[in-house]
Amino acid sequence: MSKDLNKLKELRNKFIKYYENSTIRKNVPAAKVSDFWKRVHSSTEKKGGDLFIPEKALSDIGDWTAKGRTMGLPRGNKKNWFDKSIKRVEAGNIPFDFINSLIESEHLLNDKFEHPKLDGKYSGYFILNAGTAYGFTKYLDRYFDRKSPLKIAEIGSGLGDLSYMLMQLYNINKYTYIDLAPTALLCMLNILQIYEDDHELIDKEHTGNCKLNWCIPENLEFIDDKFDVIINVASLQEMSLDNVNSYIDWVKAHLSENGIFISMNHYERGEVTKAREYRFHEFDILEMDKNYRRLTNGLVDVVMKLKTDSKEYDLDLLDEVYHELVKNKPLNKDKINKLLK
Repeated sequence: MSKDLNKLKELRNKFIKYYENSTIRKNVPAAKVSDFWKRVHSSTEKKGGDLFIPEKALSDIGDWTAKGRTMGLPRGNKKNWFDKSIKRVEAGNIPFDFINSLIESEHLLNDKFEHPKLDGKYSGYFILNAGTAYGFTKYLDRYFDRKSPLKIAEIGSGLGDLSYMLMQLYNINKYTYIDLAPTALLCMLNILQIYEDDHELIDKEHTGNCKLNWCIPENLEFIDDKFDVIINVASLQEMSLDNVNSYIDWVKAHLSENGIFISMNHYERGEVTKAREYRFHEFDILEMDKNYRRLTNGLVDVVMKLKTDSKEYDLDLLDEVYHELVKNKPLNKDKINKLLK
C-alpha cells in the first residue's frame, strides 16, 4: 500500500481537472445536488470545510477526514460513533468472527478504538461497513458463486470501504464507483493506495473499461456496461425525486439480464415519502427484509431483478410493508409473502 505524496497529488489534480471538465453537464437530473446534501455542504463550509481535500492535507488524509471536513463523513464524538456501530452489529447478530476476518483500509479515518470482541483497533466507520458487507453476503451468496467473476456498480460509494471488503470476499473483476465529486475523490485516494489496478474516470471518451472506475453524476450516461450487481446503501433516501428517478432509470438500463439490484434505504431524509416512489415495483422483487442498521428509522433491504413478466404489485401493500419495516415493527412474513407472490 503506497502513501507516495506525489502520487496522491497527481491523483487529486487529475480528479479536479476531470470534475471541472464535467461541470458543464451539472444540470443533468442525476447531478442536481439534493436539498439534504446542500444542507450538509453548507454546514461544512460554515465550519471552514473545503469542497475537495486540499493538497496540504494529503500527507495525513486520516486527520483531515476525521474532522468531518467534507460531505458524507461522520461528525462529532468518534468514540460515541464507534460505540453506536458496535451496538448496531450486536443487535443485528453480525458475527464478530466475520468482522475480524476483514482488513480495514488504513488511509482515511484515524480514530480507532478497542473492543473485547475485536482483535485490534477499528474505526466506527469500519464496523458499520463490516455489518453492511455481512448483509450483502447473505444475498450475493444466494445468487452467485464466490469464485465467479462479478461486475459491480455502487451508487453512493462513499469512501469505498464496502468495496474493499467485498473484494476480500468475492472475485470482482470490475467495480464502478458513483458518487458526488468531493466524496468520489476521497474514495479514489483511498482505494488507489490499496490497489495498483488500472483505473478510469468516466466521461465521454472513457466509458469505464478498467477494473476500477469512478463516475460523478454529471457523467452517468457515459457508463457503457451492464452489471451483475448494482447496490445502493443509504443514499437514495437522501436524494430528490429527480435524482431517484434518474438513478432508477439508469439501473434498469445497466443491470444485466441475470443481475440483481440491492437497495438498503429508508425514507423521510430526502424527498421520498413512500416505497412506491423508489419504483421497486418496476422490477421483480425477490426479497424484502429488515437491515441490521436500525435506530429510529431502520434501513430496509430490497433485492430485485429486471422485470420478466407483466406482474403488477399492490402499491398500497408495498408502501405499508416498507413503512412497517422502516419503523422497526415486527417482521410480518405473511404480508411480505402476499406482496411478493
